[in-house]
Amino acid sequence: MMNCVGGLAIVLFLARQMAAIHGAPLRTTFEGCTTGTLFGLTYDCCPLEYKRPILNFELKYNASAPVRIRRALQCLDEDEASKYEGKLRKAISLMKALPADDPRSFTQQSRLHCAYGTGSFITGTEGFDIHFSWFFHPWHRWFLYFHERILQSLLDDPTFTLHFWNWDHEGQAVTGRNKCSKSGMVFPAMYADPDSPLFHPARSTRAKIPALPVDLGITVHEADHIPHLPKDFVLARNVAVMHETMVINSTSSRIFFGRDFRAGDKRLENIEDGVGSLESRAHASVHWWVGADLKTTPTAANDPVFYAHHGNVDRMWKMWLRSGPGRENPTDPDFLDAEFLFFDETKNLNRVKVRDALEIRTLGYDYDEEVNDASWYYNTSWNSLLRQKIGNYTTTERSESDPASQASHHTIQDPK
Repeated sequence: MMNCVGGLAIVLFLARQMAAIHGAPLRTTFEGCTTGTLFGLTYDCCPLEYKRPILNFELKYNASAPVRIRRALQCLDEDEASKYEGKLRKAISLMKALPADDPRSFTQQSRLHCAYGTGSFITGTEGFDIHFSWFFHPWHRWFLYFHERILQSLLDDPTFTLHFWNWDHEGQAVTGRNKCSKSGMVFPAMYADPDSPLFHPARSTRAKIPALPVDLGITVHEADHIPHLPKDFVLARNVAVMHETMVINSTSSRIFFGRDFRAGDKRLENIEDGVGSLESRAHASVHWWVGADLKTTPTAANDPVFYAHHGNVDRMWKMWLRSGPGRENPTDPDFLDAEFLFFDETKNLNRVKVRDALEIRTLGYDYDEEVNDASWYYNTSWNSLLRQKIGNYTTTERSESDPASQASHHTIQDPK
């Protein structure tokens, strides 16, 4: 009898231990950080040892305080663009000039993204990656939030705001709805000056051709050999990709955010396995199109344009919530109570939760609504150009008679 009782006690103990590791909110710790891996390669990205107390982030929302507005880079007028570029150049120069062991430095910012993306941090017995799951959007929102705070501190300007690369904007104005008719589907000029701290030499030649449109339709199988396609074709497909990604194929949080991930879950490295719709399509295509360092997670944040790119990714999260009925953030406590660690402008380490990143205005910013999202909101069928075969390349087609395509026009909420 005693053996049975003892055996039962052991089983219950092991069950409790497994429950602490699996099926619980992710809680990041820097302790035990190890060499990371991605696609068979190893990376040493662990942050420097931190001996001070970790601060629990407190959301200090002041409803009467002005909200900083992040704007589309191409929609800034000449004077606004000049002033913003000057401030951003100064801020990035100051960040790059910080000692390499300063957690606020550009180097350490990049290393933190690397560590979170290569399984360097351990939960239970498994390394985890904030990509390829429902943590992709909230983690990057927090990353940009603290990056922006550090830039504000270096500039001694709490009003400084990171503007975004509006790569989904094809440049057609809608009368009475939008005031900006400039296309954002080209590489931002302010990041292309070789004499600027915003320039990064490790980019593909595509990013150095001013009028070349970014291709949002690149697949993972084309990432190493991106096909050269006619400009009109690329622009038309970009609109169709955005419509499919944001409207037709993202009707639930599971599709948009990606698979659930809890403490102790096995890490995934396959972008085609359970990844959110935006992460695996337009977001990834921009990374591959710019290429070189931006192409892969461990080095992506080495390129200053990373932050402008992810500003638009962050904006897409807001826009998706308004794209139709049934679109809402996950309510699972294992999502809401997941915790990450970030350094702030005072070099302190902050523990943040996903639930505090869901409303951007409580974080002190919002996105300008001057851009032309309607160009892809209401695009209900593939452009005729998308039915052409160009060389040996054939696009995936969507029939105009496809019920999902036809119905989407009637289920979209007004984006404004």
